[in-house]
Amino acid sequence: MEMNPLHTSMDEQQSSNPASLRNAYVSLLIVAPWIALFWPTVMATISIWSTSDTFAHGFVILPIIAWLFWRDREQFLRANLTGSYWGMIATIGFILLWIIGQLLEVSVFRQLGVFGAISTSFWMVFGDSFAKYYKFPLCYLIFAVPFGNGLIPLLQQITAEITVFMLQISQIPVFYEGLYITIPSGKFEVAVACSGIRYLIASLAVGALYAYLNYRYFHKQVLFIILSFVIPIIANGIRAYLIVIIAHMSDMKYATGADHLVYGWLFFGIVMLLMFYIGGLFADKEQAQGTLSVNPVFTKFNFFPTLIVVAFALTALLINRNIDAIEPPLEPELIKLSDELGMQPMKKSAWGIDFSNALAMYFGSNVNNVELYIAKFANRQTKGELLTSTNLFYDQQYWTLSAKRTGQESTTDGEFSYIELQLISAQGQHRLIRYSYGIDGKFVAGQAQVRLLQGVLALTNSSQPVHIIAISMTHDSGSAGISYGQQQLSQWLGKHSLSLVNNGK
Repeated sequence: MEMNPLHTSMDEQQSSNPASLRNAYVSLLIVAPWIALFWPTVMATISIWSTSDTFAHGFVILPIIAWLFWRDREQFLRANLTGSYWGMIATIGFILLWIIGQLLEVSVFRQLGVFGAISTSFWMVFGDSFAKYYKFPLCYLIFAVPFGNGLIPLLQQITAEITVFMLQISQIPVFYEGLYITIPSGKFEVAVACSGIRYLIASLAVGALYAYLNYRYFHKQVLFIILSFVIPIIANGIRAYLIVIIAHMSDMKYATGADHLVYGWLFFGIVMLLMFYIGGLFADKEQAQGTLSVNPVFTKFNFFPTLIVVAFALTALLINRNIDAIEPPLEPELIKLSDELGMQPMKKSAWGIDFSNALAMYFGSNVNNVELYIAKFANRQTKGELLTSTNLFYDQQYWTLSAKRTGQESTTDGEFSYIELQLISAQGQHRLIRYSYGIDGKFVAGQAQVRLLQGVLALTNSSQPVHIIAISMTHDSGSAGISYGQQQLSQWLGKHSLSLVNNGK
């Protein structure tokens, strides 16, 4: 007896019909609530995309992911909703990462938490086989998170050293100090824009996509992604060298202004095209990726993992809502210091330190050329924070970093940990800066320790403020000049540490 196909169940038709739009609607129900619930974090991320050339690629990540699903839509539309406890655990982990980011004021934790939770929610709802099949599109969402600025100082150093090395090979006399490179034709600075961070992140995002589309073997994909990381770093050093050579050969007429940025992007484009061409020579022939496991009859969806995740998300939002956030004033107040510090107030910093949206701040200097800067923040503010990449310890257009170290002073009031920066200007001026973070009556140098202490204050909803305290002075060049400056700053700290501790409470 033959079965009449008209009598098949609706569930069976829905699961086997590629034209079904059920999974498209489910996807919308996954993405929309996350965006709505965590809208401030999403908007903060979009703001970075729109204001930073380094992370402008974030706008195309979501359309690329949508296209990756669309190109394989028959499999996607047929997938069953089986649910996954592993996906639930991963989603809860990203929610916890988001709330940790809120407590510790770490933007990348917040953003990674939200975007990671969106990806793992698909895993949680559609199941393990779905997550395994679509692992690349789900993981590719990480490139929407703006991160990598912490590599800029290292990339500047690598670029400078490659440039100097190639100049030496070219037998061009070169003097290298800090991030300044001096040749007979003139002086060049490896500035932040010359670090190559834009090339590096763009190369990684495009390289990962290229590897996924052109290679079927995992080891080939990993190798190409590694090359997408290494080649831009080396190429950026070569680019900087070529710019110096062009300027040198043209008697400083070319490649010394905005045109060097044009040369840079042109060179980067050529390098990327060459990398993709060579990579294409080893591309695998088109192979079937396998098929997504689809049951002949629609299985009953397990709502329990989703309900648990919803409960965790609402709990995280409730914890976040109960943490007080203070609105900073339009103009920071003036911090009043004890006369025993011997400081005379100044209108602004002489070396360009700038912590935006502080509640209160102080600039001052004494007769020994020691300058003091203090900025006070609430443990949590609606805008502005103690630790953020937008805060500046010096004017980067005038000064460049030549050395950095961590130190500690033993005073009668306890240990005073600090970070010391040695700066040099294009005019040959030298400056020392020592800064420390004042929190909970302590002065610490490590940002991780500051984050941890801030998290404790946030959990207790403490209104105790946190501070950045920096002292600085100019000095003569050479090791003797540095030693003299360090001695002066150490003496000042040893004498006035108690006043600084009291001010930080």
